[in-house]
Amino acid sequence: MHPLDDFDVYIFDCDGVILDTNRLKVAAMEKALRGMQAFPSDKIEQCLQYFAANFGKSRFSHIRHFVANIFGLAGTEADEYYDAILEQYSSACRALYLQATIAPGFLNFITKLTGDKYVASGSVQDELQWVFAQRGIDVYFKGIFGAPRQKNAIVAEIRKNNPGKTIVFIGDAEADFRASA
Repeated sequence: MHPLDDFDVYIFDCDGVILDTNRLKVAAMEKALRGMQAFPSDKIEQCLQYFAANFGKSRFSHIRHFVANIFGLAGTEADEYYDAILEQYSSACRALYLQATIAPGFLNFITKLTGDKYVASGSVQDELQWVFAQRGIDVYFKGIFGAPRQKNAIVAEIRKNNPGKTIVFIGDAEADFRASA
C-alpha cells in the first residue's frame, strides 16, 4: 500500500473534506426550495434526499434534476424556476462557506504533504477561489477548480498536466470515486 504522505500530487474535494459544509448546504437548498412557495413539501423532501445522496455533483446538475424530474416542469416555466432556485441557493452558499468550519486536522495534514495540492469540486469555481482567499487557505493549493466544469474533467486535466507523477484524489462522495477512476 502506498503511504498517504508519499504522492506527488494530491487532489481534494472541498465539501465534506476541506470544509464541513454538507449539512449547511442541505439547509441552504431547503431554504431556497421552500422560499419559492411553489412546491409541495413531499416534493421538496424528495429533492433534499436526492441532493444529500448525490453530493459531489454541481448545483447546476442538482437543480436541473429537481426542476425536470421531481417538479416535472418544462420550457419557460422550468427555466424561470431553475434560475430562481439557483440564485437563492448561490447567495446562501457564499455566506455558508465563510462560516463553515475547516475539517478537523485538515490544515495540520495538508501542511505535512510535500506534493502539489489541488481542489476539484462540484461547487462553483469562482466562489471557491474567493472563499479560499478570504479564509487564507488558498495558499496551500496550486489550483482551485470547480463548476461549471465537471469534476471528472478537472481531474483528467490535472492528470494530463502531471504525467508520470503519482496522484491521489481524496473525496467523500460517489461522484469523487467516479472522478478518480
